[in-house]
Amino acid sequence: MDNLEDTAAAGNCARNELHCQLGYRREYTPIIHDIVPNQIYRGQSIDWYINSQAVHWYGTTPDGRMPMEELSIDGYLNDWEETIEAEDRLDGYLIDRLSAVNTDQKPNRQSVPRARFITGDSYIRDSARHCNFAGDDCWNVRSHAVVEEVSANEGSVEGGQ
Repeated sequence: MDNLEDTAAAGNCARNELHCQLGYRREYTPIIHDIVPNQIYRGQSIDWYINSQAVHWYGTTPDGRMPMEELSIDGYLNDWEETIEAEDRLDGYLIDRLSAVNTDQKPNRQSVPRARFITGDSYIRDSARHCNFAGDDCWNVRSHAVVEEVSANEGSVEGGQ
């Protein structure tokens, strides 16, 4: 847990150490089902398909708190300022879509997506894994470089410009 002050058990730790033990609860672990598209570029809109499980049930996520703490790829935060509001909540036990804009990560053949909620990190399901036809090159998300400008419009098959 990131902040024990947010939990009801925080005040009980000094009186009884059993109140300080944290346990894993599967129903509070969101699941990433896919990221579409899975081949991404800087500045591109992407959709995260996530089953939040019970994260937004029973008051787990307080009012006014964002539905998730972080959406990132390789540690670079996605921009969701225009697409996701603090009042938004995901349906429990259904696959929902969170839209965001990819930011400035570096090109990578196997980028690592991360969706962190108030209850912790999400689990990346096998359905979020994509492979080539031979099955020997697989990825969850692949980041590509963006060519902003070309310095010359001539070239040769041997390379160079």
